[in-house]
Amino acid sequence: MNHNIRQKLYQWLTRQDPEITGLWQNFRRKNPGRAGLVKGLAFLLALRIPVLARRLGAAARQNPAYLVLRESGRAKRPSQREWIRKLAACDVISFDAFDTLLLRPVEDPRDLFYFVGQKLSCPDFRTLRIRAEEEARQKNLGRGGCGEVTLEEIWEILAAQTELDAQEGLRAEWETERQFCYANPLFLPVLAALRRMGKTLVIASDMYLGEERIRRLLLEAGLGEFDGCFVSCDRKASKHEGTLFDQIQKRFGSSCRYLHVGDHPQADYRMAREKGWEAVWVASAHETGRPFRVRRMSPVVGGMYRGLASQRLHGEGRRYSPLYEFGYLYGGLFAVGFCRFLHRRAREKKIGRLLFLARDGEIFHKVYRMLYPDGDTRYVYWSRRAALKLSVDGRRQEYFQRFLRDKQNGGYTVEACFEAMDLSALVPGFVRETGVDGKMLLTKETADCCEAYLAAHFSLVEEAYGREREAAERYVAEVLSGCGRAAAVDIGWAGTGPWALAHVAQKVCPDTKVFTFLAAGAARKSGDAGKLYPELLSGDLETYLFSPVFNRGLWEFHDPGRGDNLLVELLAASPSPTFLGFALDEEGEVRFRFGKPEPQAEQIRHIQKGILDFAADWNRHFGCLAGWEISGWDAYAPIQAVLSDAGYRKKLERYFSWETSMLVE
Repeated sequence: MNHNIRQKLYQWLTRQDPEITGLWQNFRRKNPGRAGLVKGLAFLLALRIPVLARRLGAAARQNPAYLVLRESGRAKRPSQREWIRKLAACDVISFDAFDTLLLRPVEDPRDLFYFVGQKLSCPDFRTLRIRAEEEARQKNLGRGGCGEVTLEEIWEILAAQTELDAQEGLRAEWETERQFCYANPLFLPVLAALRRMGKTLVIASDMYLGEERIRRLLLEAGLGEFDGCFVSCDRKASKHEGTLFDQIQKRFGSSCRYLHVGDHPQADYRMAREKGWEAVWVASAHETGRPFRVRRMSPVVGGMYRGLASQRLHGEGRRYSPLYEFGYLYGGLFAVGFCRFLHRRAREKKIGRLLFLARDGEIFHKVYRMLYPDGDTRYVYWSRRAALKLSVDGRRQEYFQRFLRDKQNGGYTVEACFEAMDLSALVPGFVRETGVDGKMLLTKETADCCEAYLAAHFSLVEEAYGREREAAERYVAEVLSGCGRAAAVDIGWAGTGPWALAHVAQKVCPDTKVFTFLAAGAARKSGDAGKLYPELLSGDLETYLFSPVFNRGLWEFHDPGRGDNLLVELLAASPSPTFLGFALDEEGEVRFRFGKPEPQAEQIRHIQKGILDFAADWNRHFGCLAGWEISGWDAYAPIQAVLSDAGYRKKLERYFSWETSMLVE
């Protein structure tokens, strides 16, 4: 075989994977010559084909057409009772440590090197660390070793190649492992049951951390003590070669019945079987979920997101509802990222209180309170409908646009439009003056008649909203009490709700500055984008996902005409009734008016549960990373995959029957 071709084939098969490279070199040392080369290539293929197949599948599934409504439950995992029954039949049960008993909350364990690099202020540390491990394995093989190395040997090389101190770096990496490793909940009750039966439990791991460190990780994760801990770097033997299994059997005797549990099909399953052991292969949650994960994300946040998603949906053996998965996969990162953005910008702008506007702000408020329980926040009853009525004096054209022009030829009657505006008392006068029957449908002609009549009698409109405006002003004054700078938080799009709140606040609390934070600004295709420019340029309004001046690629992609706004709002939906407006009771107390019960409340609760579980998972594993932000681009990437997949959206819509009788919420 031509040397260049052979070299390229070797590089393609190893892909700079230190473990596979070390195994190849060890194999060639034991099998020299041309015959050994042929066998070695076959050996490499056996190692690489499963990985390549998964990557090809993942690449194909980057096409949004491969999204599925429900992916949980696809990995058929034994129940805890089945695990106990199967394992209890043997005398000595050995477990792989990492990705079996110990989990990391990232898709690729090497992604933890990003966090180590941040601690050490070392750019591109992940790449340097991977190369140092590969070099350490090659150096070990060159000395006639087996290719298994220790963390100390890796850091000896890494320190020589950089200005990093070996002890400081080693300590940072070890603390990072301790910080992020956690117990696989599937095996906690299984181990407890086996210990009660008096079974011999051991660890068998191909790893550079060593026995002492792995025992400590297991203890700190709550997995307990083991009767033996066999680690490749200490024993100078490996599962890949089968020699680690030999050492375990030598320790506990050949008369025992042995079983090994692990996630690697070659090292944990095939090699154990070759040694005459029983073996159970545990499919890695990350490998099972890999084909379904979104790839167009930054390396760090993408690895964190995919790690949590795959573990939640494929690591627990549970089957979730499609709407729960919709919330977890596509709303979770969005909500967490938006709340972290709010927290950072509020701190930087010295904003004392965040006002989450109903109803789209409900889920964001819940997530924010979970992440920042000490934050000064309020959930504020507000709606576009209420906002338009309260700000009608300053936004008359928008008032007519939303209540009349946008609804013409939509199947609504003139009477229904007046009712939605809380102007039913004006219908008789309108009918007398225009001759238009209130039962007639709203067309362009009848809408023009409505607008002309209301414009001519606008004092009646303002009078109709007088008591509601008074109630709203008293409510806003209470909400802003004791606050010098506040910010209204809403989903989007043109900022009508926050603008109206700020408008009222300016009147009742002139010394309080109210900013606006939107999840997203009006998209280019909406026709409302131009309305945002003054506030965006002044800094009074900021957006998280996109706007005309930020993430313009997403701003141009997002298409309200395709229903994109509706789908994003579904992620922020609330099971609570629609807020209609304010009122004063007979005693002059402020009262809230609500619409009918939300018909999709149960479905929305599933979505919210998924979002809240993602937020809890993120906070548990990554809450310590205060300075690591989730960009709007990353948060939108999973949503964009859904927006691009007509098939997925069509299936999702079957769960909802949208209520269109409410003209403006």
